[in-house]
Amino acid sequence: MSNECAPSAICRPGGRGILTNNQRPSCICPANTFGGSCHIIVNSCAPNPCLNSGVCYTSYEHNSIEDYICICKNHFSGNQCQKMRTPISVQLNNELVDTGAVASTIQFYDYDLFKLNVILIHQYVYSSTPQHLILYHDLPRAPFLCIMKTYGKDAQLDIPHYFVLYIQHNMTDINITSGLMEENSCPDVRQLWHLIESSMLSQYSDELSTLTVYNT
Repeated sequence: MSNECAPSAICRPGGRGILTNNQRPSCICPANTFGGSCHIIVNSCAPNPCLNSGVCYTSYEHNSIEDYICICKNHFSGNQCQKMRTPISVQLNNELVDTGAVASTIQFYDYDLFKLNVILIHQYVYSSTPQHLILYHDLPRAPFLCIMKTYGKDAQLDIPHYFVLYIQHNMTDINITSGLMEENSCPDVRQLWHLIESSMLSQYSDELSTLTVYNT
């Protein structure tokens, strides 16, 4: 009975008795082995079907066409890593504005013309502001909008500074240099509301002063 299961399998003595009414053991097979005793070895990753240095893993999804999964390098995509991704390269000039950032987020957006909606495609988080960022995509067109949000140590962490790094329509690859300048900075809506409140208070103070002088 000890030879019923393959050496790499887990043997459960008498495990088949409930179904077959016998004392034969049931065998729990490890990856890439099959059969009642786990002696059938099937390795879908030998030879490696993944191209361009992709890493192959055996898949056990019964509804999948292939019985393997390819994990591709950043430059490639496809079920066998056969498609080359298109790069988006943004070189940043951080010397133009001193943001004092201790963290930043880079967000790439696409749009939906039918719903008139902006869709977040990719997002990256950095411990400071990066000098250069590159994104590889396999979309029909590159994300048309790229935004950086910076978080400073002296400001409240929930109110970041916004910078538009690029707006490019109907492009496949993008290679630009962008800077953190006042011209492409966007204030947070909470900052705008603070300015509106200050303006309203100033206007109310002026009206109150005028009313006081009139009553005098």
